[in-house]
Amino acid sequence: MRIGERGELAGRTAGHGTSGGGAARRVCGTAAMAVKRARPLGSRQGARDAAPVPRPRPRARRERPAASSHPSGWPIAPESLRPTPARGPVDHRRSTASGRRSATAARAPATPYGNDIASRVAETCAAVAAVPDLLVACGQLLPLLVEASGATRASIMLINPDTGRLVIANAFGVPVDLTGQDLPYRTRSISEWVVENQRPVILNGDIKEERFEGCDCTIESALSLPIEGFDGPVGVVNLARSTPDRVFDEEEMIAVARLCYPVGVAVERVHRALLGERLLRQLQAPADAWINTMLHEGATEARNFEFGVARVPCARDAGDLCVRIPHASGGQTLAAIDASATGVAAAVMSAFVHGMLVASATPERSAVALVARMNAALHGRLAPGGHLAMWVGQFSGSGELSYCNAGMPAPLWVPVDDNPPRALDTGGPVAGAMGQADYREETLRMLPGDLVVGASNGVVLARDGLGRTLGDHRLASLVTDLRRQPLERLTRAVCEAARSFSGRTVPADDLAVFAVRYTPND
Repeated sequence: MRIGERGELAGRTAGHGTSGGGAARRVCGTAAMAVKRARPLGSRQGARDAAPVPRPRPRARRERPAASSHPSGWPIAPESLRPTPARGPVDHRRSTASGRRSATAARAPATPYGNDIASRVAETCAAVAAVPDLLVACGQLLPLLVEASGATRASIMLINPDTGRLVIANAFGVPVDLTGQDLPYRTRSISEWVVENQRPVILNGDIKEERFEGCDCTIESALSLPIEGFDGPVGVVNLARSTPDRVFDEEEMIAVARLCYPVGVAVERVHRALLGERLLRQLQAPADAWINTMLHEGATEARNFEFGVARVPCARDAGDLCVRIPHASGGQTLAAIDASATGVAAAVMSAFVHGMLVASATPERSAVALVARMNAALHGRLAPGGHLAMWVGQFSGSGELSYCNAGMPAPLWVPVDDNPPRALDTGGPVAGAMGQADYREETLRMLPGDLVVGASNGVVLARDGLGRTLGDHRLASLVTDLRRQPLERLTRAVCEAARSFSGRTVPADDLAVFAVRYTPND
């Protein structure tokens, strides 16, 4: 059976063979490990006895050798791993079933694995590490490996972190339509074996082992090496030469491994950049994209009430969240949440509190009881120094509002007439900071058209170039001027005012604003 089946590209390219029945096959433990040679059984039989390769024991995480610095800033292989000039021509001739190979086919020109190629690989890795596309990055790295090895076919296959399958990132000398596709898992796949065992392999001639399979008659020699990242293999490099070119040997294998030294780092960094970009976009998406808060950005109408929400996320995402819980009686529970953490930790904390609120909020449970329950649930479960600021309001269908403020900037009650806004600041300390805390609540009666407007710390504490904060007074004046505007326009205007005041397009903290208008019989 021959190597290089089309279905797996150089995963088949990783195990290429030739027509010689007595060809030798070598399997190597690492790039610097001696090659285990097979014993030919005789040219007439056209088969070989491969030395058994024991399954490697689990290895602890390796520390990379200290690397020297390239002018590009990218590490290159240390002195102990750098390529050395060939010591002279090597005779690669071997016996075959049809006789000795011709002198032309057995030629062994010097391998161009010098420091010039190593330097170009380092420069390319430094460039592709900033490219947010693995296919583009591999497309820039593979030509250098082809040039260095003189391969007629080559590929870089990476482990798809979403599926765990090998995917063809880039290829040379094989069908283009295979690039970017996951490969089906094959138990006798050479590339799968290389990745699983984290060991390179050289295959010359026909394949007679049950471990591997292949079917390409044009391949003379194949070399497959794992691409090592800091956390283990991230893929495999497959190189192949066609008949009657020279075969790969252990010296070339070590030279290719040296050239691959920065490739694994570059691929891993590109992958991490892609993953980080994906996670950041998820965190910066509207909250209702990953959890149903019953308050979409913009305007939301409910029985007896209108709601408006606007949010501008910061670069690190602070996890600000507004949650609405409707009740069959016509009442509404509204909670504004501001976590002390950022990023993923803030999202997890906000999601936990959201679940607790949905499970605990009932028309009969007061706002102060809800806050006290949240405080008891969060205390001891947050990281040291962690806490949660929140404002909880219970709105009845008749316009009665009971609220409790736990460390949030005080929302404003804005009467429909010309009376000045009033701060709703009754409550207690932030939730989760202490096991036993004293919380209080206040109850008031809203008239038709009255507003309650709340803003997060990112709005109230937005600073201009002189270090002055937007503050409660500017916020109250702005809300007073906008009290009769639609809630969607009002909330967006407050966010834009805070962003304009700070002079920053991307705020330092999340800008979140909510507004509630009492509209009975509308």
